Amino acid sequence: YIAAEIVSSAFSVDPPDSFYNIKRVLLIGIVYLAVFSFRSERRIMALLGVLGALGAITAIAETASLRTVNGLIERPMMFQLPLTEGGIRMLIMLVLIPFALSGALPVRWRIGVAAAMVPLFAGLVITQARSAWVAFVAGVFVIGLLSGRKILIALLVLVVLFLLFAPADFRNRAQSIVDIHEESNASRVQMIVTGWKMFLDRPVFGWGQE
Repeated sequence: YIAAEIVSSAFSVDPPDSFYNIKRVLLIGIVYLAVFSFRSERRIMALLGVLGALGAITAIAETASLRTVNGLIERPMMFQLPLTEGGIRMLIMLVLIPFALSGALPVRWRIGVAAAMVPLFAGLVITQARSAWVAFVAGVFVIGLLSGRKILIALLVLVVLFLLFAPADFRNRAQSIVDIHEESNASRVQMIVTGWKMFLDRPVFGWGQE
């Protein structure tokens, strides 16, 4: 991967700038450092506990701070951008759910995970981050396929309850996910079209790191 980045930068339209941006490959090292650092079950459980607790606390704080503007519920920005916050909560929940389902873990730990999921899910919803919503549903669906149908039933019930009882602006936000004429959806479609054209223009070495 790093070799491909170097070659792509060498043949890019702006090699100096592209080589400068190669530094982003260092982010990959975080994955290997994390695997190396958390080698014992105790450390892994401690990490998951901290993630779940901090995620739940921040979600509760943001949920309590909600306010309406012109009759619509404002997206919270207490800690960071809603899209970022939604993505983080989605990832935490998808990591925790398999551990909550595992019968090998102590009941007390599983109850704690289940308790953290409630504010985390509420915190995910209030961000109105549609991409995080879709990722969460897709992730739980995959987990359900691998671990059992009960979670698939729970997911279906959760989606139905959301569509029936969520505030109107949240339901409208969810329904807009499949509306190709919605402004942000249209821009994403255009990004795909533009990306394909960029590939056709430089299919071998690409455009480098911008």
